[in-house]
Amino acid sequence: MAKPTYLDVIRPSEIRDSDRLIGVAETWDTGPGAGRRYSSCYYADLWDEGSGKLWAYRESLGLRGVVRAETWETAHECVIDEIADDCTPEKIAEFYKENPSAEENGELPEGCHWRANGVPSNPRLSQPIASTDLNGSVLDPLPDRWDPADPARAIWIIVERDPAEDDWEYFDGLTGTRLITMPAECADDCSWPGQAADHAVAHWRDKVQWHGTREDLIRMLRETGGWDREELDGADDNTIKDRALWLGACAWREEMR
Repeated sequence: MAKPTYLDVIRPSEIRDSDRLIGVAETWDTGPGAGRRYSSCYYADLWDEGSGKLWAYRESLGLRGVVRAETWETAHECVIDEIADDCTPEKIAEFYKENPSAEENGELPEGCHWRANGVPSNPRLSQPIASTDLNGSVLDPLPDRWDPADPARAIWIIVERDPAEDDWEYFDGLTGTRLITMPAECADDCSWPGQAADHAVAHWRDKVQWHGTREDLIRMLRETGGWDREELDGADDNTIKDRALWLGACAWREEMR
Protein backbone atom coordinates (compact mmCIF):
# COMPACT_ATOMS: atom_id res chain seq x y z
CA MET A 1 0.00 0.00 0.00
CA ALA A 2 1.32 3.47 -0.87
CA LYS A 3 2.50 5.57 2.03
CA PRO A 4 0.39 8.70 2.57
CA THR A 5 1.83 12.13 1.89
CA TYR A 6 2.38 14.44 4.83
CA LEU A 7 3.16 18.07 5.56
CA ASP A 8 6.68 18.78 6.72
CA VAL A 9 8.68 21.85 7.73
CA ILE A 10 12.25 21.74 6.40
CA ARG A 11 15.17 24.00 5.57
CA PRO A 12 15.33 25.28 1.96
CA SER A 13 18.52 23.28 1.38
CA GLU A 14 16.69 20.03 2.27
CA ILE A 15 14.03 20.16 -0.45
CA ARG A 16 13.49 17.09 -2.65
CA ASP A 17 12.27 17.22 -6.25
CA SER A 18 9.19 15.25 -5.19
CA ASP A 19 8.20 17.82 -2.54
CA ARG A 20 5.29 20.18 -3.26
CA LEU A 21 5.68 23.73 -1.97
CA ILE A 22 3.03 24.91 0.48
CA GLY A 23 4.51 27.95 2.23
CA VAL A 24 7.50 29.80 3.64
CA ALA A 25 8.12 30.79 7.26
CA GLU A 26 10.78 32.28 9.49
CA THR A 27 11.53 31.58 13.15
CA TRP A 28 13.56 33.65 15.54
CA ASP A 29 14.57 33.40 19.17
CA THR A 30 14.16 36.33 21.54
CA GLY A 31 17.80 35.99 22.58
CA PRO A 32 20.34 33.61 24.11
CA GLY A 33 18.80 31.76 27.03
CA ALA A 34 15.40 33.39 26.52
CA GLY A 35 13.80 30.04 25.83
CA ARG A 36 11.07 31.51 23.61
CA ARG A 37 10.73 31.22 19.87
CA TYR A 38 8.53 33.25 17.57
CA SER A 39 7.57 32.50 14.01
CA SER A 40 6.12 34.31 11.03
CA CYS A 41 4.55 32.82 7.93
CA TYR A 42 5.28 34.81 4.80
CA TYR A 43 2.28 35.51 2.61
CA ALA A 44 4.36 35.02 -0.52
CA ASP A 45 3.40 33.65 -3.92
CA LEU A 46 4.89 30.27 -4.79
CA TRP A 47 5.74 28.87 -8.20
CA ASP A 48 7.20 25.41 -8.73
CA GLU A 49 8.86 24.21 -11.93
CA GLY A 50 9.21 20.75 -10.37
CA SER A 51 12.98 20.65 -9.85
CA GLY A 52 15.98 22.80 -9.09
CA LYS A 53 16.87 25.14 -6.27
CA LEU A 54 14.66 27.63 -4.46
CA TRP A 55 14.84 31.31 -5.40
CA ALA A 56 13.58 34.22 -3.31
CA TYR A 57 12.08 37.23 -5.05
CA ARG A 58 12.23 40.28 -2.80
CA GLU A 59 11.07 43.84 -3.34
CA SER A 60 11.57 46.92 -1.16
CA LEU A 61 8.84 45.83 1.27
CA GLY A 62 10.16 42.30 1.70
CA LEU A 63 9.67 38.78 0.33
CA ARG A 64 7.13 38.62 -2.50
CA GLY A 65 7.58 35.11 -3.82
CA VAL A 66 9.53 31.86 -3.92
CA VAL A 67 10.24 29.93 -7.11
CA ARG A 68 11.76 26.49 -7.62
CA ALA A 69 13.66 26.35 -10.90
CA GLU A 70 16.90 25.02 -12.34
CA THR A 71 18.40 28.38 -13.35
CA TRP A 72 18.18 32.05 -12.45
CA GLU A 73 16.88 32.84 -15.93
CA THR A 74 13.99 30.37 -15.59
CA ALA A 75 13.21 31.62 -12.09
CA HIS A 76 13.18 35.23 -13.31
CA GLU A 77 10.77 34.35 -16.11
CA CYS A 78 8.50 32.67 -13.56
CA VAL A 79 8.59 35.78 -11.37
CA ILE A 80 7.53 37.97 -14.27
CA ASP A 81 4.84 35.53 -15.44
CA GLU A 82 3.33 34.52 -12.10
CA ILE A 83 4.50 36.64 -9.15
CA ALA A 84 5.25 40.28 -10.04
CA ASP A 85 2.28 42.64 -9.71
CA ASP A 86 0.13 43.62 -12.68
CA CYS A 87 0.98 46.71 -14.66
CA THR A 88 -2.46 48.32 -14.81
CA PRO A 89 -4.10 49.41 -18.07
CA GLU A 90 -4.32 52.92 -16.60
CA LYS A 91 -0.55 53.06 -16.14
CA ILE A 92 0.02 51.85 -19.70
CA ALA A 93 -2.49 54.36 -21.13
CA GLU A 94 -0.88 57.22 -19.23
CA PHE A 95 2.58 56.17 -20.44
CA TYR A 96 1.48 56.05 -24.10
CA LYS A 97 -0.30 59.39 -23.73
CA GLU A 98 2.95 60.97 -22.56
CA ASN A 99 5.09 59.01 -25.06
CA PRO A 100 3.10 58.67 -28.33
CA SER A 101 5.86 56.84 -30.19
CA ALA A 102 6.33 54.25 -27.42
CA GLU A 103 3.26 52.23 -28.39
CA GLU A 104 4.39 51.92 -32.01
CA ASN A 105 7.84 50.79 -30.84
CA GLY A 106 6.44 48.28 -28.33
CA GLU A 107 7.99 50.10 -25.41
CA LEU A 108 6.72 49.76 -21.85
CA PRO A 109 7.00 51.94 -18.74
CA GLU A 110 10.12 51.50 -16.65
CA GLY A 111 9.94 48.34 -14.53
CA CYS A 112 7.22 46.75 -16.69
CA HIS A 113 7.64 43.51 -18.64
CA TRP A 114 5.56 41.49 -21.08
CA ARG A 115 4.50 38.15 -19.64
CA ALA A 116 5.65 35.31 -21.88
CA ASN A 117 2.45 33.31 -21.34
CA GLY A 118 0.04 36.24 -21.56
CA VAL A 119 -2.49 36.26 -18.75
CA PRO A 120 -0.99 34.47 -15.70
CA SER A 121 -2.54 31.48 -13.97
CA ASN A 122 -2.05 33.12 -10.54
CA PRO A 123 -5.61 34.17 -9.53
CA ARG A 124 -4.21 37.33 -7.90
CA LEU A 125 -3.08 38.57 -11.32
CA SER A 126 -5.01 39.34 -14.49
CA GLN A 127 -2.89 41.46 -16.86
CA PRO A 128 -0.45 40.38 -19.61
CA ILE A 129 2.12 42.94 -18.43
CA ALA A 130 3.98 42.72 -15.10
CA SER A 131 5.28 45.57 -12.98
CA THR A 132 8.33 45.26 -10.72
CA ASP A 133 9.33 47.51 -7.83
CA LEU A 134 11.27 50.57 -8.98
CA ASN A 135 12.57 51.00 -5.43
CA GLY A 136 14.52 47.78 -5.79
CA SER A 137 13.93 44.10 -6.45
CA VAL A 138 16.26 41.13 -6.26
CA LEU A 139 16.11 37.43 -7.15
CA ASP A 140 18.59 35.29 -5.23
CA PRO A 141 18.83 31.66 -4.03
CA LEU A 142 16.64 31.17 -0.94
CA PRO A 143 19.08 30.59 1.96
CA ASP A 144 18.54 28.71 5.21
CA ARG A 145 19.10 32.06 6.95
CA TRP A 146 18.78 35.61 5.64
CA ASP A 147 21.83 36.55 7.70
CA PRO A 148 24.37 33.75 8.34
CA ALA A 149 25.80 35.85 11.18
CA ASP A 150 22.45 35.75 13.02
CA PRO A 151 21.92 32.15 14.20
CA ALA A 152 18.70 33.09 16.03
CA ARG A 153 16.76 33.57 12.77
CA ALA A 154 16.04 30.67 10.43
CA ILE A 155 14.03 30.20 7.24
CA TRP A 156 11.80 27.17 6.75
CA ILE A 157 9.62 25.92 3.94
CA ILE A 158 6.41 23.96 4.34
CA VAL A 159 6.09 21.11 1.87
CA GLU A 160 3.81 18.21 1.11
CA ARG A 161 6.12 15.23 1.00
CA ASP A 162 5.99 11.70 -0.37
CA PRO A 163 8.04 9.41 1.86
CA ALA A 164 10.80 7.64 -0.05
CA GLU A 165 10.11 3.98 -0.63
CA ASP A 166 12.84 2.97 1.79
CA ASP A 167 12.10 5.60 4.45
CA TRP A 168 11.22 4.26 7.88
CA GLU A 169 8.56 6.13 9.81
CA TYR A 170 8.62 5.64 13.56
CA PHE A 171 5.39 6.15 15.50
CA ASP A 172 4.50 6.23 19.18
CA GLY A 173 2.83 2.85 19.60
CA LEU A 174 0.40 4.16 22.23
CA THR A 175 -0.77 7.49 20.76
CA GLY A 176 -0.05 6.89 17.07
CA THR A 177 1.98 10.12 16.89
CA ARG A 178 4.51 10.12 14.04
CA LEU A 179 7.89 10.89 15.61
CA ILE A 180 10.66 10.40 13.05
CA THR A 181 11.16 9.71 9.36
CA MET A 182 14.59 8.24 8.65
CA PRO A 183 16.29 6.67 5.62
CA ALA A 184 16.82 2.92 5.80
CA GLU A 185 20.57 3.61 5.77
CA CYS A 186 20.19 5.61 8.97
CA ALA A 187 18.10 2.90 10.62
CA ASP A 188 20.70 0.29 9.68
CA ASP A 189 23.60 2.40 11.01
CA CYS A 190 21.92 3.29 14.30
CA SER A 191 20.33 0.00 15.30
CA TRP A 192 23.40 -1.63 16.85
CA PRO A 193 24.36 -1.83 20.52
CA GLY A 194 27.25 0.02 22.13
CA GLN A 195 29.55 2.79 20.93
CA ALA A 196 29.02 2.10 17.25
CA ALA A 197 25.37 3.14 17.62
CA ASP A 198 26.32 6.23 19.68
CA HIS A 199 28.53 7.57 16.89
CA ALA A 200 25.98 6.74 14.20
CA VAL A 201 23.13 8.37 16.10
CA ALA A 202 25.16 11.55 16.61
CA HIS A 203 25.93 11.56 12.87
CA TRP A 204 22.30 11.13 11.79
CA ARG A 205 20.57 13.24 14.45
CA ASP A 206 20.30 16.38 12.32
CA LYS A 207 19.78 14.54 9.04
CA VAL A 208 16.49 12.79 9.82
CA GLN A 209 13.03 14.39 9.77
CA TRP A 210 11.73 15.08 13.27
CA HIS A 211 7.95 15.31 13.57
CA GLY A 212 7.40 14.78 17.29
CA THR A 213 7.94 17.53 19.86
CA ARG A 214 10.22 17.11 22.86
CA GLU A 215 7.16 16.18 24.92
CA ASP A 216 6.10 13.57 22.32
CA LEU A 217 9.56 11.99 22.48
CA ILE A 218 9.65 12.02 26.28
CA ARG A 219 6.21 10.42 26.44
CA MET A 220 7.36 7.63 24.11
CA LEU A 221 10.59 7.09 26.05
CA ARG A 222 8.70 6.84 29.33
CA GLU A 223 6.39 4.22 27.80
CA THR A 224 9.39 1.93 27.31
CA GLY A 225 10.07 1.89 31.06
CA GLY A 226 13.76 2.56 30.52
CA TRP A 227 13.75 6.10 31.93
CA ASP A 228 11.70 7.96 34.53
CA ARG A 229 10.18 11.38 34.14
CA GLU A 230 12.74 13.18 36.29
CA GLU A 231 15.66 11.74 34.32
CA LEU A 232 14.08 12.67 31.00
CA ASP A 233 13.10 16.18 32.08
CA GLY A 234 16.71 16.82 33.07
CA ALA A 235 18.16 15.58 29.77
CA ASP A 236 19.05 18.02 26.98
CA ASP A 237 17.29 17.94 23.60
CA ASN A 238 20.09 16.04 21.85
CA THR A 239 20.04 13.30 24.46
CA ILE A 240 16.28 12.92 24.09
CA LYS A 241 16.56 12.78 20.30
CA ASP A 242 19.45 10.30 20.43
CA ARG A 243 17.48 7.87 22.57
CA ALA A 244 14.40 8.20 20.38
CA LEU A 245 16.41 7.76 17.19
CA TRP A 246 18.11 4.65 18.51
CA LEU A 247 14.77 3.12 19.54
CA GLY A 248 13.26 3.97 16.16
CA ALA A 249 16.19 2.34 14.37
CA CYS A 250 15.92 -0.76 16.53
CA ALA A 251 12.22 -0.97 15.69
CA TRP A 252 13.17 -0.90 12.00
CA ARG A 253 15.61 -3.80 12.52
CA GLU A 254 12.91 -5.84 14.24
CA GLU A 255 10.54 -5.12 11.38
CA MET A 256 13.13 -6.25 8.82
CA ARG A 257 13.60 -9.65 10.45
